[in-house]
Amino acid sequence: RGQRVAVVGPHANATQDMVGNYLGQICMGGQNDFSCITSPYLAIKAANTGGVTTLDQGCAVNTQNTSGFAAAIAAAKAADVVVLALGINQSIEGEGHDRVNITLNARSRL
Repeated sequence: RGQRVAVVGPHANATQDMVGNYLGQICMGGQNDFSCITSPYLAIKAANTGGVTTLDQGCAVNTQNTSGFAAAIAAAKAADVVVLALGINQSIEGEGHDRVNITLNARSRL
């Protein structure tokens, strides 16, 4: 609380990707409603009373685009605390296309 917190990564403001894909209906709006899921950024921002919480994705989950890296690095350097929200989504793994390892994708490892 009361710190400069940077929430960085492709899942920093994610909702749907924070839950599994075998859950059925989660929120009241139906199968594709994830409005009741709080993203890491919003949860940390709410808990960081008296502080400043910033959000910077850096890159998408499954991309070769690194144009957002500089802004994410700058946000991290300006923060007292950095929370990395990395991972995969169904574009990388899902029913019928399983992975043979659990490493982060290449862009997230940079």
